[in-house]
Amino acid sequence: MRASLVRIYLALCIVAFAGIIAFFFVSLSRERDAARERSARTFISLQTTVERLWAQLPVDQAAAELAADLAGIAQQHALGGVPLLLAIVDPDTGGEYLWTIDPRLLPVAGLPGPGQTLVIGTDEILQVRYSTLVRLPEGERRELTAVFQILDQTAVFGVLRDTLIALLALLSLAVLVAIVSLLGGKNRGVRTARAPAPESVKPAQHKPDRNDPAPIVPTGDKRKLPEATAPQFAAELNAELERAAFHEQDVTCAIVDFTTKGAPDDYYHAARANLSEFLGQAGRCFAESERRELVVFPNMWLSDAIAQLERFQHALWSKREEWGVPKADIWSGLSSRNGRLVDGKRILGECMAALGRARKTGSRIVGFEPDPDRYRNYLRAGS
Repeated sequence: MRASLVRIYLALCIVAFAGIIAFFFVSLSRERDAARERSARTFISLQTTVERLWAQLPVDQAAAELAADLAGIAQQHALGGVPLLLAIVDPDTGGEYLWTIDPRLLPVAGLPGPGQTLVIGTDEILQVRYSTLVRLPEGERRELTAVFQILDQTAVFGVLRDTLIALLALLSLAVLVAIVSLLGGKNRGVRTARAPAPESVKPAQHKPDRNDPAPIVPTGDKRKLPEATAPQFAAELNAELERAAFHEQDVTCAIVDFTTKGAPDDYYHAARANLSEFLGQAGRCFAESERRELVVFPNMWLSDAIAQLERFQHALWSKREEWGVPKADIWSGLSSRNGRLVDGKRILGECMAALGRARKTGSRIVGFEPDPDRYRNYLRAGS
């Protein structure tokens, strides 16, 4: 019997050790994913800053102000919150601006010339690169590229420290159990007439952490969704449309449907909360139902809003097996103002039509980009 207990205890120790090693890699992956999400939000903020500065100031003055903004971000010392490199390239005339805090990322050939591509050597595991086209009011274009660090020594040290603490705890427990076992053996040698109680030989029964299912979304059931609802969304969208028309900016609206066959209610609550957290300041979320979110993207083109939802979709795909919802996905229909004088009701109708087409064609994310000239001709014909 004693040999059987020793084997069971050794098996439990091996399982616990494997769990600690798995904890190390899972924690490292979560640190990396969190830094990636922060970098995506920072890149959107930088895009807005570049659009504003390059539209209002000469290149040299805009570059000086941008450098000051980047220095301010760098003071936050948040992983994924400060770019290692930022480059702005005019596709027609070549490079205009390059800023970096890591000289190793500097392109060997310098900024590209007309028609050339910016070549930067990045580490796909430790760093992430974003690129987008920025359109200025005069119709000019600029390619904005940024590189962020998403895994560094500080993050690895924190996870490694927690792992070592867990290993030390396991080792201490092993030593304690060994001492108790030795003392128990001596006592049993004296009291040979007494057999141990059945409860004292069942350590294998105390393993709830191996069999309990993982939560659908980490801490998702603890998040409180915003109270904003569909009527508030309609008022918000109309207000944004009026503001955008006054400032000649764009607004994009989206309907995001999380409906997944067989998914529990907790999944929808957590997934909607994750969407709100992922978008941050880039988009404001409003609940249409338990399974749908209405999102307004102020001052954002349709293509950029689609890119935001695509990044969220990939984040959802990367976690759905871990969450226990292997078929988790989103269906989205989007539409934008695109230079039109239009109300929120019409844009919502276009979003619904786009959502229906997304489900019909299997495209998942479909955007409706109206032609403003054809729309104006339609209004004239109707009047």
